[in-house]
Amino acid sequence: MEDIIGYMILFVFGLGALYLYQWRKEKVRMFPLSEQIYPELILTVLIIKQSGEIKSVILRVEAKKEMILKKILVDLISHENKFYSVALNDVIEENPLPLKLPAGKPFDFKLEMTDLKNEITGQSVKFNAFRLVAQNDDGKKFKSHRLAFNKRWSVFRPDTGKYN
Repeated sequence: MEDIIGYMILFVFGLGALYLYQWRKEKVRMFPLSEQIYPELILTVLIIKQSGEIKSVILRVEAKKEMILKKILVDLISHENKFYSVALNDVIEENPLPLKLPAGKPFDFKLEMTDLKNEITGQSVKFNAFRLVAQNDDGKKFKSHRLAFNKRWSVFRPDTGKYN
């Protein structure tokens, strides 16, 4: 009788652990990947992961003083360090560009990972890394750190070696 109770307790603990694992795996998590602080604004790149894979990339722009944001671009960087810019206005969900940014209020541009991957790989340029870029109405570009894809299409910063 005591053996049966012991097995039932182990079974209940096993089911609880399995439930906790599934709940934790399905949880949506947000990880910071890059943060650049400029005198005019703060540019942050975040990734959203669910079930162990990246679902979307968020470009967060927070102006320190009022400005107008005109374009969101991606700079493809080749092996020879040549840059090729591609506009992401079609890929951004709920595209409000050009956008007047008030001082101190962050604004998020959400890019689905599949759309971003298709836009980048659909170009005729072979690239090693890329940067997400925000451009204001004066033509000044605010760039993120270098980002790259690994073999499983996960985004990482190649200069740090940290994978997300």
